[in-house]
Amino acid sequence: PEAMVKAGLVFSAILVGAMSLMFVLSGSLFAALMGLFFFGITVCYLTRVWSRFAFAAGEYYSEL
Repeated sequence: PEAMVKAGLVFSAILVGAMSLMFVLSGSLFAALMGLFFFGITVCYLTRVWSRFAFAAGEYYSEL
């Protein structure tokens, strides 16, 4: 489960970044700024919780 959660969060950050890039390319400045804002929040969250996945996966296995 640890690898699946990590892959999901990285995929989420990639998608938000790609979405904001598409907004830039389409010329929608406000949407691009909002996309970059949420990309920053996603990357910040990802860096804050990356080291805690081992603990969460251990808790998951102990509950099974």
